Amino acid sequence: MRYGRLHAQAGENPEVGTMLEDCPLAASLFFLSFCRSDLYGILPAEPRRYRSVVAPAAMLRPETVAEAIRVQEELGLVRRYTTSDGEELLQIVNYHKWQDVRWANGVGPPEHELPEWWEPPQEFMDWITSDKCLRWQKHAERWWSIRERYCSADVVLQLRSRCATLNKTQNTVHKNDSNDSPASGDAGSEQPKSPRKTRAPKPPEDDSPAQAAIRRCYEAVFGAGAVPSGAGYSGLTKLYQEHGEDVFRKLADRIRGRQQPEGTEQWAWFKKLMRDELNAKFKWLADTGPDRRKGAFIRLRDGVTFEYEANWTFGQNYEVKAQRAAGNWNEETGCTKTPVYGFCCDDGYYYPTGEEPVRWAA
Repeated sequence: MRYGRLHAQAGENPEVGTMLEDCPLAASLFFLSFCRSDLYGILPAEPRRYRSVVAPAAMLRPETVAEAIRVQEELGLVRRYTTSDGEELLQIVNYHKWQDVRWANGVGPPEHELPEWWEPPQEFMDWITSDKCLRWQKHAERWWSIRERYCSADVVLQLRSRCATLNKTQNTVHKNDSNDSPASGDAGSEQPKSPRKTRAPKPPEDDSPAQAAIRRCYEAVFGAGAVPSGAGYSGLTKLYQEHGEDVFRKLADRIRGRQQPEGTEQWAWFKKLMRDELNAKFKWLADTGPDRRKGAFIRLRDGVTFEYEANWTFGQNYEVKAQRAAGNWNEETGCTKTPVYGFCCDDGYYYPTGEEPVRWAA
């Protein structure tokens, strides 16, 4: 059972005071969310899902919950974000200050992608670089993704070396323990040898396929020899795992020679460029205005491979099958019957995720 702790000075916080005066529901949901979020302060941002997690017993309308979330965000208590795979989440700002998270007790890796702005506390960094965490084989790949994001490349190399030493030492101890058991049968008789276990192949010294693909894209923009590294590298690796080698090769050609805007930080801009190119699923055509459903109005993009014009019926990848199964798909118009993010609706509006609806029909 999860519990949340409330500090005696919580009521002295000016933002909390403003919530209590202007929107008591926002304050109630904010404090309830302490024991309903994960240890990283992450919750669903979509109002229906947020209510079902934070206050499942309350019969609240989605627009009421959305207003409460808006008040929390305007006061700087939560921040909304979208993950690389399009999931809408929010994070309680400075959750580890509102709640006493005991990282060293052995917390697990986050279930959801962490936002770009999250600054890990020192106790968290101490935990992910500790011998105890390095020995933890469960979720090992996810832990390494976290280390690659928040530790420098040199530190990650040192940690990998230490991890290999720790696991080798541990395996040697287990092997010696098993060899200490007394032999069975006559002392002079030849004992049957157990079959030798096949050793796992050593990882290649060169780049992995994902690293090579990311490097190609990076060099396509910044020139041969440019080395991609920095916080958020694991997010690009995840994009590679989702889209594959062929799409990344086409992406390198697509962004080749792209100019970095003045005043932007190189690595941060490159990450945003990659996410924007791979995750954008629609764009308005320059030669048509958002006032018609028929004709070349919306151009949909499957990664960077193809573009489609105003034809949702191809789109089982965009949840058309799910909407059809729910009885919410109009085969004649190619729209949803009720509003759904990412679709045109029979009410005459297109509902882009996280943006205001746009009218497509006069």
